[in-house]
Formats: sequence, C-alpha cells, structure tokens
Amino acid sequence: MNKFNISSWENFRRLISKPVTRKNGNMTSVCESSIYRGHSNTKWKLASSIERRLCIGNSDQNYKLLNGKDWYKKICEDHLEKFKKYTHGHSELVNCTNDIDVWSIGRHYGLLSPFLDWTESPYIAVFFGLEKIFEILSTPGDKNTILKGYFHVWRINLWPELQERDDFKCRIPSRKFGTRQFSQKSVFTLLDNYEYFEIEKFFKKHDLDHCLDLFVIPNDISYEIIIDLINMNISFSTMYPGIEGAALESNFASEWLPLLHSLKQNMKNN
Repeated sequence: MNKFNISSWENFRRLISKPVTRKNGNMTSVCESSIYRGHSNTKWKLASSIERRLCIGNSDQNYKLLNGKDWYKKICEDHLEKFKKYTHGHSELVNCTNDIDVWSIGRHYGLLSPFLDWTESPYIAVFFGLEKIFEILSTPGDKNTILKGYFHVWRINLWPELQERDDFKCRIPSRKFGTRQFSQKSVFTLLDNYEYFEIEKFFKKHDLDHCLDLFVIPNDISYEIIIDLINMNISFSTMYPGIEGAALESNFASEWLPLLHSLKQNMKNN
C-alpha cells in the first residue's frame, strides 16, 4: 500500500491529478480507472457494514470465517429479503431489475450491506471524509478540537490482475438522474472471500498491495477544502438531492460554515 501524508489541499489536488503508473521493464503502464472512499474516522477498516456489524460486531472473531460460506450467504440473503418486504411497492425500488440496485438504494439509506460503497470522484470521497467535522459542527458541545486530527481518503487502482479475480468484484449500480447514486458517482465493491472481511488485509495476502493507496489529510485544512468543493458543486444539496439535502445545505450555509471559518481564524491567531 502506498501512503501519502498530505501537507496542503494543493498537495492533494496535485497528487490526485497525476496518472497512476507502473513500470514493467522499459514499458510504462497507466491504470485506466480508480475508485475512492472517504473515512472521517481513521480507525475504520475497508469492510462492508454487514461484515463489520453482523460478522464481527464487538468481537475480534471473524464469524464469516468461523461459520463458513453458506452461513454468510444466508445472512445476506435473509437481510435483503427483509428489506424487500418492508419496501414493497416503494417508488424508488419498483423498477429495480437486480439485487445490486436494491442493495445500492438501501445502502444510501443506511441498510447494512455486503457491498462497500465507493465513488469515481476523489473530491466526492473527500466530502464524505469530512463527515465527522460536519457532525461536530451540527451538534452542541466543545468545538475547539474540530481542526485537530486527520481523515482518510482511500483509492483502489483497478489494475487488470485485480479486475480478473473472482473473489473481488467491482459493480456500478443503476445511476438514474436525480438519484444519490447518480450524484455521488457510486461504485460498489464486494469482497467475495470467506477468509477475510477487510480489503487491506485481503490485498496484502494476495500481493495486491500496489492496488491500494491511502491519503492522510489533516483536518486543519478543512475550511479551504470545503470552499473549493462548493466551487466544484459538491455540497449537501447535490450529494443528497431532495428535501433532506436542501435542509442540510441551508443549515450548513447559515451556521456551520461561518462557525468553521471562525474556528480557523482562532487557530491562526493562536
């Protein structure tokens, strides 16, 4: 795994704009596509929500490995059937033709899923990496530590040897205009392996370390990042099309952004 410690927003933008390459003798190959994921908590693993919550929970045991393939498959199937039952006839799911699209829609509303959600855009991944800062800004309490610490942006480089594997799958859900999947440029990965539940360890075991990059970004540059993202039209109202996004955007513009600017100025003065 390649790890990049980011010193400034310009540093990140410069790194992310460079093509991902590798040398093979005198030949240089360019990776044709990459996907990104933002983590506001640096302790989070690259594991799906259903693996983190139902297969691991508060235990260090990997029940996915202990109980076997059939057990895990049944856990996922039963969970999806419950969701289908409770959303029967809902307008957002009525035209779904495959389970990936059902999982995708459910995931955007908090459904536990075996799929891990990614985006084709590094800047959308950054937006979601700022989630913890948005959460602190929106709740009562001390905000003086908000600009301390870091967040992560992960990148998977989809080299041919990774795409050819049967136990790691990358899927693009249906992206209808006006949906979150469309706005967030959604991509999903499925780790169809019963020995591992997190991508980083799986890649290391199978000599795929070169497919994974980690960008460590300091929270103290978050104000500059947010202003730039707004100029790119990446905001609550565009990432969450609908009334929810409009409400979050209004709160953000009226309260959270001025507060973050004030905290940034105080940090400079101190």
